[in-house]
Order: sequence, then C-alpha cells, then structure tokens
Amino acid sequence: MNFRGVGIENVAWHTLIEHAEGNVDTVYLAHDYTDDMASANELLVDVENPGEWIRSKASEVIGTEFEIDQSTAAA
Repeated sequence: MNFRGVGIENVAWHTLIEHAEGNVDTVYLAHDYTDDMASANELLVDVENPGEWIRSKASEVIGTEFEIDQSTAAA
C-alpha cells in the first residue's frame, strides 16, 4: 500500500483519569473531572494537589506538539 500524501491535522489529546473510590473504578475525561473528585481519588491520596498534578503531568508527558484538551469541569 502507498500512504504517501496522507496526513493528519488538528490532533488533540484528551486526558483520561482513572478514579478509584471504594470498590468502584471509573474513567473520566479530564474536562469532566473536578478538583473535588481528584481529592477523593484513592489513587492520588499521596499527591498534595491531585487536580493540578494530573493536568501538569499530562502536559509534561505529551509536550507541546499536540493540543491537550483538559480544561477543568466546574466543581
């Protein structure tokens, strides 16, 4: 197959967060995940500011090449 001439534009990264509380694990998009939810996440119990940590870690890992959609939901 010849894929020359094919390109991808306007790529956006959508950060996903695994939320663990009690016996329930749920995956959320970062833009649906509030700081209050992050504070209740048992996986982030040792993180001082879990909401900010999630957003900064995604930016650190993905870099600046892609748009990162992780705006915060209203609490």
